[in-house]
Amino acid sequence: MLVTLSIRNLAVVEEVDVVFHPGFHVLSGETGAGKSIIIDALGLIAGGRSSADLIRYGCDKAEMEALFEMEQSHPVWQILEKLGIHCEPEEHLVIRRELNTQGKSTSRINGQLVNLTMLREVGEKLINIHGQHEHQSLLRAESHLGLLDTYGSEVIGPVKAKYQERYSKFITAEKELRALQESSQRAYQLLDMYRFQLEEIAAAGLTQSEDELLGKNGSNYPIVRK
Repeated sequence: MLVTLSIRNLAVVEEVDVVFHPGFHVLSGETGAGKSIIIDALGLIAGGRSSADLIRYGCDKAEMEALFEMEQSHPVWQILEKLGIHCEPEEHLVIRRELNTQGKSTSRINGQLVNLTMLREVGEKLINIHGQHEHQSLLRAESHLGLLDTYGSEVIGPVKAKYQERYSKFITAEKELRALQESSQRAYQLLDMYRFQLEEIAAAGLTQSEDELLGKNGSNYPIVRK
């Protein structure tokens, strides 16, 4: 879950730290109070498109930082491992993003620099902003199997692990079979080539020391074959 969200110099917000607790939260206030800025900040944390126009007037950069707590079974840990970002599941996950006046942004996950594609891949597992389709994982068909596996992990997990183990053995055996077939094919090709070369040599009717005779004065010495 999202634990804290810190925002600095984003739009009309100069500085704010929002603390979240388990349960349902409601943001209320007058128009222009900055409610949508918090949602915008979460969108940027999840890899949303940035713009220099989002930086507070008179400031050289905007900063956002979010702290998450997840269980060890949360799928985001697998994504982080795949991306080469070292994190221990018992640790908090901290995502930080900065925007500068040149329109560029810098993103870090637990202090490690990441590009926008990596940030989006992680953000999709952490945040769903309804109304912004780019972060609605429920609308992405490719994420449905992962959601189903997570929901039924106690029942599906052991069966899936056994399947993955057997499938891995099958792939290994298939590669070994393919390698043997290719090796056998090369051996047959070499055998045909050697047989052809032997037939060529036999048909040439070569005699002993013929190469020495050919080397003396060109063709002045006739070669007699029996």
